[in-house]
Amino acid sequence: MSLKSLCILLYLCLPMAIIAGEHDKLDSISHVFKKSGKAIALTVGDSVVHNDFDLFNKITGRSLIVHAAEIRLEDVTFTDKVNYYNIQFQRPVLFNEVVFKDLFDFTLARCQRPANFNNSKFKDVVLFNWSTFYDSAQFSRLCFEKAAHFLSTKFNGPVDLYQSQFKDKSEFDGSVFSKEVVLTHSQFLASASFSHVQWNQNTAFDDVDFYGNAFFNNSTFKGVINFDKTRFDSLADFSNSIIPGKLLFGSAQLPKYLNLSGVSSIQNEIDLTETELNENFPLCYINLVNSDISKIRLRYDNFRLWFPANTSYETACLVYDAVLNSFKRNGYLDSYKTLDIEFQQYKYSHAHENVRNFIARYWWNYGYNKEYIFKWIFWFALGLTLINNLFLRHLMKNIYHIGFLNVASVDEHRNLHHPVIGYFLTFPTAFLYTVVLLIGGAFGMSFRADQIKFPGFFGLIYIISISLMGIACSAFIINFIFHL
Repeated sequence: MSLKSLCILLYLCLPMAIIAGEHDKLDSISHVFKKSGKAIALTVGDSVVHNDFDLFNKITGRSLIVHAAEIRLEDVTFTDKVNYYNIQFQRPVLFNEVVFKDLFDFTLARCQRPANFNNSKFKDVVLFNWSTFYDSAQFSRLCFEKAAHFLSTKFNGPVDLYQSQFKDKSEFDGSVFSKEVVLTHSQFLASASFSHVQWNQNTAFDDVDFYGNAFFNNSTFKGVINFDKTRFDSLADFSNSIIPGKLLFGSAQLPKYLNLSGVSSIQNEIDLTETELNENFPLCYINLVNSDISKIRLRYDNFRLWFPANTSYETACLVYDAVLNSFKRNGYLDSYKTLDIEFQQYKYSHAHENVRNFIARYWWNYGYNKEYIFKWIFWFALGLTLINNLFLRHLMKNIYHIGFLNVASVDEHRNLHHPVIGYFLTFPTAFLYTVVLLIGGAFGMSFRADQIKFPGFFGLIYIISISLMGIACSAFIINFIFHL
């Protein structure tokens, strides 16, 4: 056996011998604590427990082990469990290009000096829960093939996770990053959770791939957090976060769902105008309930508002109004139009006024396409002409006679020709008759007693209805002209 191998074996024997058999106990306690920490605190009965670390330490009752020697391992493979649970390292820790084939447990460990895990591979579960790094922590180009747990980990120095790969779920919930953090070019192939995290300095998430859900809810962002060119997938959750710093999204790729609900403490504007859509999703649905919308800038081309099922109608209306005011203030007129139409549809749907919604939509597109009136007048005139031409002689002789239209020519065409040919020959006369009925009342062409016949009540109602329809259409035309 080589001297190097012998040193490695002797080094590992000491901590493993002291804490052998504790892993199963740790897993059980960690699971219970995570799911019901408050209940455990009541069971323990300790009113002086102030944070997760103290509570976990209280439950386990394990004493701290001080490790004074420096760890310097390179290009080594461990096939068994590596357990550094509750150990304080007083000298630097170096694991460079090391392969861990079984569980790696760093729970409750404390690193007084720099810790370096660069280029290492973890093929089983990794536990860094409640550990503390007082100096720099180097995790660049790491590969986590199973779950990576960093619950309530404290990083007092800078952290480097550059180009690391998380193939299974990763959890950083409750952690504190006191200095700069670099995650550039990293990949999260499963869900990544950074809930309740404190980011106290600048953090680089640029060009990071999130293939699963990304959770940043209830976190505090004090530095500049850069998500430029970051690619999100199904969900990115920033709900209830506090942002005294600055979030930069640049040309980030949007998820299907972006949750910014409850984000009311925003010091600097969150600009989403340069973001891009994910090729897998046609739109990004954004939740802005109870958020400071005046500090969130976006265009509506890539977004649609998203309201969870328990959102009240009044709350949704407040969000719509706030976003509309934001669009108007920023001059995003196309976005304003799209959202206003959506808002009107939402209000009609809530009131179950489907008929009014149908009319408002197809008559003039909720007031945004008033020129539709000309199209409708054309179709009204054409449809009524087709009907009136069938009964033209009866209408002109027995209902309403228009002096400048020749009834005799109508009789002649109908009597001397085939009915179909006669119908087409009298079509121009029927069209003029219909146009006069439609716009005559609007332009002062009143009904005269010698023109109105009274043999049929329904025929008279029919003529008057056409005239009233024409007056209504004329009013819309005047509205269109004077609002050009």
